[in-house]
Amino acid sequence: MQRISIAVCVLIAVLAVTAAADNYFLTLSGSGNLLDRKPEYEGTFLAGFTGGWSIKFDSHDWTGGSSSNGEFEYVWGRYFAENYDDTPGSEAWYGYFDGSTQGGAPSFKIRTTEPRGVLGGAAAVTIMVRDFNGDGLLSPSERDQNCQMTVTLAVNPELGKGVFRNMRGSGALGGGNFNFVDPPGTDEIMLVGTLNLEGGQ
Repeated sequence: MQRISIAVCVLIAVLAVTAAADNYFLTLSGSGNLLDRKPEYEGTFLAGFTGGWSIKFDSHDWTGGSSSNGEFEYVWGRYFAENYDDTPGSEAWYGYFDGSTQGGAPSFKIRTTEPRGVLGGAAAVTIMVRDFNGDGLLSPSERDQNCQMTVTLAVNPELGKGVFRNMRGSGALGGGNFNFVDPPGTDEIMLVGTLNLEGGQ
């Protein structure tokens, strides 16, 4: 009888851990502009959740520029110009936006209606701009030709509400249709990936 009781307790514990761990496959669709004075992307979900999402960049110390293309020149010079990979056949510039390259890391928020809840935390964003002819010089076509964006998410359990209350976890998203767009225009993006959560109330 004691062995049966122990087995039941172990089974309950395993089920509890399994129920507390959730893996979501997400597709995000939205728009925004990295070159805005307050850069932000936001949109809705095509898969995984029903609701909305946003990613905000910390731009409080960005200075912009005096020319009509000042924001791009500033962002490119600060985040991309020195991060060039000259590997033959894979030449590219990389822009890193995280807590080590900015005054603060980008932040993300997810508000869902199905299931109902709120998630939030820090994001790290990497943008790759291919140098297709490998000459080390950025051409207009390279700047505006569907660059690669990847986003990693670090969930802050203190920001969780509803079904996500006290949940922790991480996520990884990516898409190949990021473009630099001069304000006031907007860039349409789609990100696909996974979100892994555990813990909870």
